[in-house]
Amino acid sequence: MLSLLGGFSIDDNWVDFDQVHVTPTHVSEVKELEEVIKNRRDKRLYGNKGYASQKNNDLLR
Repeated sequence: MLSLLGGFSIDDNWVDFDQVHVTPTHVSEVKELEEVIKNRRDKRLYGNKGYASQKNNDLLR
């Protein structure tokens, strides 16, 4: 099994994935935020409260 994380933008009828990061299911995706944001074109980021950590806050500054 794999987990899929990615950055995307949504237009009226189109979803554009600008990156994809795949991990084994035993790897917590909330610890992979650095991989997801490192080459982002869009600066908006959405996530649930699982991403609220000091390490992730530091990455976003």
